[in-house]
Amino acid sequence: MNASRKIVFLSRLMPFYRIPVMQELDVRLNGSAVLVYSGTPIPGEKVNEIPDVEGVETRKLPFRSIPFPGKYSVGYLKGLTSLLDEIQPAVIVTEGESNFINNLLVYLYCRRHQIPYLWWSCGRVRHIPVSFLRKIAYPVLHFVLNRASAVIGYSRYACRYYQREYGIRPERTFFSPNSLLKSEMEKDFTLYQSRRKEFRGKLGIREDAPVILYVGAVVREKRPDLFLEIFRSLKKRFPGLHGIIVGDGNFLPEIRRRGDTLKDMHITGKAVTEALGYFIASDVYVMPGLGGLGLQQAMFCKKPVVCSVADGTELDLVEDGENGYFLEWDAPLETWEDKCSSILSDPELHARMGKKSRDIIEHEFNSDIMLDNIIRAIQYSTAER
Repeated sequence: MNASRKIVFLSRLMPFYRIPVMQELDVRLNGSAVLVYSGTPIPGEKVNEIPDVEGVETRKLPFRSIPFPGKYSVGYLKGLTSLLDEIQPAVIVTEGESNFINNLLVYLYCRRHQIPYLWWSCGRVRHIPVSFLRKIAYPVLHFVLNRASAVIGYSRYACRYYQREYGIRPERTFFSPNSLLKSEMEKDFTLYQSRRKEFRGKLGIREDAPVILYVGAVVREKRPDLFLEIFRSLKKRFPGLHGIIVGDGNFLPEIRRRGDTLKDMHITGKAVTEALGYFIASDVYVMPGLGGLGLQQAMFCKKPVVCSVADGTELDLVEDGENGYFLEWDAPLETWEDKCSSILSDPELHARMGKKSRDIIEHEFNSDIMLDNIIRAIQYSTAER
């Protein structure tokens, strides 16, 4: 890709886990990537750090909120059109529905300058009812989506969703598994794989004790409270069981309060650089609520997983009965307990599932596939012109 032909990647925020992926993408695009995102916090978002991205051209704009009832902030990046005029991109890749107003500006800009834009998103979470905002925005979403040169889905489910719901042709949809950078996970795994005993030791966990793990933002939609209940229930079957919750969020004080009543429950708070150490120190990864990236880390560390409806990537990652178990959102506590118990009580099943988890990451769902397909989508969008 010619570095003089700038490719803008537009998003509201730049999560820390996405930074290594964007750095690698810029390398593969011969330095032609330009990252545009908010330089100010966005009200209501669970991640609101404003990081710098070394080695990649980065532009930050202030986010302007628009008063609107609902859980998530509605707004736009101030000065976006002027910035695009300055950059003169050849292609714009924009995140999906959460960036709705910015995407309208992108559509108008691309129409005026006759350049392609790509829509990059997870689609929608299956168990959540369609919001009022999405309902009233549907005609405009349909219009803008069908004028995108390509749609990039976080999962195969997302690709099918856009084909079914918006009539996007299959050849215009590209499966790009939303992933952590594989080389970074390999580096961290090499660093921490021999430190299982150390991580257990600092929490007072014996080497032979079974451990279940939760990693992610400690917010209600990820259901860490259900994780506590699963642990409480399993503790009756496995008296030596320990539980670990790693993460931060606005629900953390309540989870700490509840967790204090549970013997052998460890709540570490935020742990970004050492998170993989806790995966290695655990036996089963349990994801009761929304998420996706934690599944990949657990599977990379050869862990069986038990999860529910997430961002769509779980349908690609979890082969029920092969590398773990998938449960519907309304599954009773007893089912969670039974699935976790079957893994914890059967060493051969645990080993087989763990191996299958790693195989899926190595061959079917990783950042190499993600980046290759983003580049394919960009090439498709420019070739069709």
